[in-house]
Amino acid sequence: MADGVVDWSEDTGIEVFLIARDSAVVEMYRMKLELDGYLVTTAAEVPDRKTARAGWRPDLVLIDLDGAAASRLADLQRLRSDPFLGNLPFLLLSTLSEEELRRRGVTLRPSEHILRVGMAAGVNGTAEEWVSRSLAAPLA
Repeated sequence: MADGVVDWSEDTGIEVFLIARDSAVVEMYRMKLELDGYLVTTAAEVPDRKTARAGWRPDLVLIDLDGAAASRLADLQRLRSDPFLGNLPFLLLSTLSEEELRRRGVTLRPSEHILRVGMAAGVNGTAEEWVSRSLAAPLA
């Protein structure tokens, strides 16, 4: 390492398969994961999953449930039954809690975890919308 150059990440060798329709969500999580040293393959839709290279196999599937829309929940079920990806750990990006997802028919498996995001599609919205939301929120 040259003087004054900071090594921001170390290659972990861990492959993450990121599935999200919103390009802003994809870019935000891809950049963060890569800065943390993860190898990231992205897809907008579940059927888009084509092996990026011979022998490719992710270690983790990260899927944006897109506000838990019915089509995205069906995608989750397809992934769970996929012989290639179904037995991998899943990280579910969702605006809903585990209890709310359960009411919609999603029961978490032991290898699945929810990462709660603040609003549907993650980072969408203008600065003005974020300010108006924060001003409208009741004070604790």
